Amino acid sequence: MKNADDNFIKKVFALLWIILIIALVIGIPGYAFFNNPEYREIFSSVDNFDAFLDRHQDTSIFIYLFCQIIQVVVTVIPGQVIQVSGGYAFALPLALFLSLFGIFTGSAISFYIARILGRRAVDVIFGMEKTERYNRVFNTKKGFEVMFLLYLIPGLPKDVLPYFAGVSNMKFIPFMFLSLTGRLPAMMCSLVFGRMLRTRSYYGAIVLGVAIAAILIVCFIKREQISRKINEYFEENEKNHLR
Repeated sequence: MKNADDNFIKKVFALLWIILIIALVIGIPGYAFFNNPEYREIFSSVDNFDAFLDRHQDTSIFIYLFCQIIQVVVTVIPGQVIQVSGGYAFALPLALFLSLFGIFTGSAISFYIARILGRRAVDVIFGMEKTERYNRVFNTKKGFEVMFLLYLIPGLPKDVLPYFAGVSNMKFIPFMFLSLTGRLPAMMCSLVFGRMLRTRSYYGAIVLGVAIAAILIVCFIKREQISRKINEYFEENEKNHLR
């Protein structure tokens, strides 16, 4: 009887721990973002976010770093505005360092939240079917290749991937290497674009903007082919997983 009571108490505390972590890391920032118009306005445009950094110049580096981390953990917050603003507000080497460090930290937090909370919690947050599908692929030989493509191709949701990787068999170091290298090209484009706006290199900014837009348009036009190719990877890896 005592063992049964002890197990029940442990389960209750484990559940409360899960709820606390989700509330602190995801729930509270997400609630503040959706229910506070001022916060949504800050992240709505580069001008607004840059003006926010200007109002807090003494702590702008820490604010930018914090926002970059939270943006990765709270997957609904847009990241493009933050990175372009980073290139606008800071010198390119500093902006790159802060962005990489913020994304690394945010991805690590998401990865280990999923690993600590376990598969059931991730199922609840993102859906059992989606979690199962990613889990099967990431646990196969081509899991690394699929992970890199998902991070590399513009327009695909990326900030949910650390949670799925966290409940897979994928190790932390390979995951971080793939996520950072896959994100790097788009990140550099955003930072350089922001820096060009700051230095009034409008011609270069227009050229870069057109190039980025062209890539996004091609990805949009080819979205079915890209989606089909990724689905082929999923299906092939799922078959291999079942063998």
